[in-house]
Amino acid sequence: VLLFQGGLAKNRGIEQLLLAAKHISDDWNIVFMGRGELEPLIIETKKILKNIFLIPPVDQKDLFNWTSSADLGIIPYRNVNKNHLYCTPNKLWEFTNAGVPFIATDLIEIGSFLRKNNVGFLLNREFSVEDIYKMINEISFEDLQNKRHECIKQSKNLGWNMYKKVILDAYRIE
Repeated sequence: VLLFQGGLAKNRGIEQLLLAAKHISDDWNIVFMGRGELEPLIIETKKILKNIFLIPPVDQKDLFNWTSSADLGIIPYRNVNKNHLYCTPNKLWEFTNAGVPFIATDLIEIGSFLRKNNVGFLLNREFSVEDIYKMINEISFEDLQNKRHECIKQSKNLGWNMYKKVILDAYRIE
């Protein structure tokens, strides 16, 4: 299972992922979990391609269980503005803490996170449809296992317990 979770909006690489889907190995099912303006496009594509699935968003308290059931996540945000270029979406920590390696665009902060923590695979900043399906098709079971191991290792360093004292100290009134 390849999981895209979150808002189904333009410039998040959904259109490119849907175009890539017809070239992705039959071993992969692509699950979109969320709501948004691109739902109709996903629904139309899933009528043609049997490896596309759309499920509604889940409560935050249930998200970890859903996320951890995936084999690979994807955050293919497009480099269309400074918001995307410098973003640090919650998905970085959600995938990592769920033990799910992920593919993401080499945007400034996302790329830095992936290089520092070694928990996924980077798409070129100006990626193409072909870049998506080639990367997915070239990821081996061993690659997934190695990255999953890194996710589990890094989740110990990226959880709330590591930041709790720093954040509480920052808000402490002296």
